Formats: sequence, C-alpha cells, structure tokens
Amino acid sequence: MSKELETYVWSLGKCTGCGACVACCSRGVLFFPEGKQNPDHRKLTKHFGLSTYEIDPCFGCEAFCVEVCPRLREWGDGKMVSVVSARSSLTAIRSRHGDLLSDVLNQLLVSALKSGFIDGAIITDVDRWTWQPFSRVVTTEEEIYDCAGHQFIWSPTLSSLNEAVHDKSLRRIALVGAPCVIDAARMIQKSKMKGLEIYGKSLRILIGRFCAGVCTHNLVSEVIEKEMGISPRNIAMMDRSAAEKLLTVTLRDGTVREISLANTQKYLRMGCARCTDYLAESSDLSIGYTGSRYGYCTIITRNAAGESVLTRAVQTGHLEITKSVDTNQLYIAKRNKQKRRRSQLYDEELILMLEGLTDPEKRLEALKRYAQLSVRR
Repeated sequence: MSKELETYVWSLGKCTGCGACVACCSRGVLFFPEGKQNPDHRKLTKHFGLSTYEIDPCFGCEAFCVEVCPRLREWGDGKMVSVVSARSSLTAIRSRHGDLLSDVLNQLLVSALKSGFIDGAIITDVDRWTWQPFSRVVTTEEEIYDCAGHQFIWSPTLSSLNEAVHDKSLRRIALVGAPCVIDAARMIQKSKMKGLEIYGKSLRILIGRFCAGVCTHNLVSEVIEKEMGISPRNIAMMDRSAAEKLLTVTLRDGTVREISLANTQKYLRMGCARCTDYLAESSDLSIGYTGSRYGYCTIITRNAAGESVLTRAVQTGHLEITKSVDTNQLYIAKRNKQKRRRSQLYDEELILMLEGLTDPEKRLEALKRYAQLSVRR
C-alpha cells in the first residue's frame, strides 16, 4: 500500500519518478500532482446521511505499488555480454528530432519493429510548445522517428504502460528509460503476483540509458526561458556535450547555447541524488555516450535478448558498429555514481532510528550503525 512508500521512499526523497506504482495501482488512485516529485493518492469520500467520511483508498488492496518500486530493493551489477560503439548507418533514415543517442535508439527500435521482434515501444517525447517531456506509446516507424527522445528532463516513463497493454493491446513491448525505470520494469517481470502478470509478459525488451541524473522542468522555465531568454517552442533539442561538462540547447534556427552541467545540479530530482546505477545494470541492453568517440554511442548487451536486438539492427543496415570502446571510462563513471551509496546508508539509518523509537533492540542497532558511519567520514 502507498503508506509503505510514503514512509520508506517518498518522505526520504528517494522516489525515482519512474511511474511504475501509478501504472500498476489496482485502485487507480495514485497520480503525480503538478509540481511534486513523487506520487500521491486521490482522496475518496463516502456520504452517510448528513455526514461525510474520508475512505482509505489503499485498504485491502494488493499493494502492487510496493511490489514494483525499485527503491525498496537492492540492486547488484549486471552482466556484460558485449560492448561496442555504434552509429546510424549512412543509408538509414535519420530521426526528425533528437540527438545522436536518440537516433541510435530509434534505429534499434525500428529494426526490431520491422522484424516483428516487438509490436510497439514506450519512449519519451516532448511537447514542442512547453518542452515538457511525456511518455509516449509508439507502434509505427513514423511515430518512432517523430519522437524527440530523452531530453535531460524528467517524465514518469512507465505511466503509459496501461495505454500500451490495455488500450493498444501490445504484447511485445520495448521499453526505453533511465536505470530506475528499467529496475521497476524488471520488478514487474519478476513478480509472482497474478495481477502484474500481463504487464510482465508484455515487456519484451528493456533498453536502459546511461544516466547521471535528470532535472525537473524548472530547468526549462527558470534557466532556459527566464535567464537565457529562450522560448521553449524555439528549442530543437537538448543534449550533453561530448566532454560531458555542458548541456547544449540547440534552437530551431541552428543556434547552439550552452549551460554548465554544474549549474543544473540544483534542478536534479531528489531521487537521483540517491541512485548508484549509471549503466542501467538490470537492462537487456544499455546505451550512452561514455566510452565512445564523438559521433558514436556505446552499447552494452547484457543477455541474449539484448544481443539479438543489436545484431538484428546491424544485419538490417540500421546501425554500424565498431569494437573501439574505452571501457576504463565506463568503469570510472560507474564508480563515481556508486559513491552515492553513502546517502543510501544514511537513509537506512534514519529509518532504523525511527523504528527504534518503539523497539529498544533496533534503537541499539541504530546507534551502532550511526557510529560506524561517523567513523567513515
């Protein structure tokens, strides 16, 4: 039930905003309030005569939200079957919008769609007037190429899972998202709960993006629009620079403006500060810029499904690949993000201290762990 998420995830600022709990809520009461970084549940009331009572919407529910939340589990390192650099082939149709990474992702999806490996995908697009990202279900080659892809701004990717599974009856879905989104999808796939079975069986391939964190839409409204004087409707795309130190904003007239990534940190989602997964370890296939030279993306396949999608894209002429990858850069980026594990330890300590208010044994354990954390400083 959402009370558990409130205590152990939302109140600690650990919510990833993946949208899994909203999509899987059996009562349909979870939603993302405007301006908030975590879901809330709708208030339900019941009238008895002249009296009005508030009803607990989670009473007696199956607790699917707890089952699929990626922040209530520990995640380890994923396997690496192959690591390559890739780019769109010279003969492939290019995306109308989006950066190099989005273009390579689209080639993977189009190849898988044409071969029948998938019948649709859940990816990210943006409202061209406000530059507000949203989760989009695509089922055709034209729809895939029309999407802007990931634009460094947060949106709850899995919020459109019901549309894909129930409204469009898709049963071989490709999901593209940040590591937290992939973790949640993996939880759905592994769940033994009957009500989640249709979702798990419908997710065919999980493609994760390398991720150091995403920003709220305030980055657009406060920095790009107010400080830089750029109207959102004039933005063509946003991307990280080759050196991963700048956020580039390309306008429709071809002008490129830059923002230091250091200046974007205060707009990062709170949940990103506690995430230790950079390479989307639980995905079937993960992709990002790190490790490849300019003009290429790094692709890591982690199992047979990921290897099959990559091989198919190369064989159909959608992608060109090379083995030239600086794996040392990958491990450095991975280790740098894993340093955030310390903030997770403090979260766990806080929970233990709260539980210790009513349990003397947990209070002693909390004091011991706090002393250990203090020594590590």
